Amino acid sequence: MGSRFVFHDRAFDRGLVALEDDLRIRVSSKTRVRSASRLHQVGFYDIAGQKAATPSRFAPDIAALAYHREKVFLQ
Repeated sequence: MGSRFVFHDRAFDRGLVALEDDLRIRVSSKTRVRSASRLHQVGFYDIAGQKAATPSRFAPDIAALAYHREKVFLQ
């Protein structure tokens, strides 16, 4: 797993990003900073609204994504 995926996995776990049912990426307003580093720009702002790649083996659990948006995601 590349470091980019680890970054996004940790951001997801911390509620900084979430996935809509159609796998579009939502980025928390908590990530907004005045002087964003390039990593911050690429890691958050550049992915907002994009569609995440569909996993080849296991389909996302829509109920789990909804739970994450409601209980974990930081608006």
